[in-house]
Amino acid sequence: MNADFFPKTAAEIFDHTIYIYKQAFGKHLAFASIFGIIFAIVGFLVTLLATIFVAIFAFAIVYTAITPGYTDASNEAFYILIIFLFVALPIFFVWLSISSAGHILLARQTIYGHRARLIIKEIPMVAARIFCTLVAIVILSAPFAILVFFAATSGLVAFLLYNFPWIFAGLIILFIASYVVFANIFSLSIAVSVCEKRTFLRAVKRSWELIKGEFWKIAGMRLLWSFCVMAIWMVGGGALSLGYSVLEGFVGAGFIGHGSSTIILGFAVMFVGIFSTVVFFAIIPLDGVFHACLYYNQRIKKEGLDIEIRLGRLPR
Repeated sequence: MNADFFPKTAAEIFDHTIYIYKQAFGKHLAFASIFGIIFAIVGFLVTLLATIFVAIFAFAIVYTAITPGYTDASNEAFYILIIFLFVALPIFFVWLSISSAGHILLARQTIYGHRARLIIKEIPMVAARIFCTLVAIVILSAPFAILVFFAATSGLVAFLLYNFPWIFAGLIILFIASYVVFANIFSLSIAVSVCEKRTFLRAVKRSWELIKGEFWKIAGMRLLWSFCVMAIWMVGGGALSLGYSVLEGFVGAGFIGHGSSTIILGFAVMFVGIFSTVVFFAIIPLDGVFHACLYYNQRIKKEGLDIEIRLGRLPR
């Protein structure tokens, strides 16, 4: 195992995550790009479909709230839930399973001090274990889904949205925060599926064993890491938007001739699109690398994994 892998504070774990990521940056980016391109069309269609479903669902709720005598949105909610569970969610899980498998396998090799190389034939089996673990997470999360379904179909959501919007907003924030805290229980399940070949509820149970005793600390680190990744994405997007706005300003002020402005702005739009795509593919691996580092950090602290590995390397 990498001799430098002894982080203790959140900042040290974040630093080590970036260090591990940089060691195999090219391979992470290549895998994310190739895999991302393959799933781009599917992802676009799923996003479009999900957007339509959300729009229909929102319309049903608003219609329930403002139409006298119409109080039943159960059919709309039921069909949307069924389509989401059996169409959109499995496609997303396939994407997440394959992506997590590739990036965590690369991170594991780097953490162990090996030369990172992605063995493609390993990915299907690892992704299958992750997929089964994600199904277990869905089953454990069922109470939250049931709560949302009954709140929508009973007219409670429509009533609060129409009469008490601020209370509705507060309940939504409370609901999301509650699920984020609950989801921390299985936060290391995917890493367990990759590194220990456990799956379904066994992976979730193992995740709880690793975070038990440091539940709130790990929840805080994961939330802070999400904010850091979001900040990286916003900085990249903000810089591009600022540059494009400045260019448009030059065009509007007449510093660039109108004859060439269309061509220049066209190339600028193309560059923004390409750069945004590269930034997106570069950010995707960070979540897998972070959870791999967090997983090994917990095993080192709770189980002395680093000592076990070093003793295993001693001559007999």
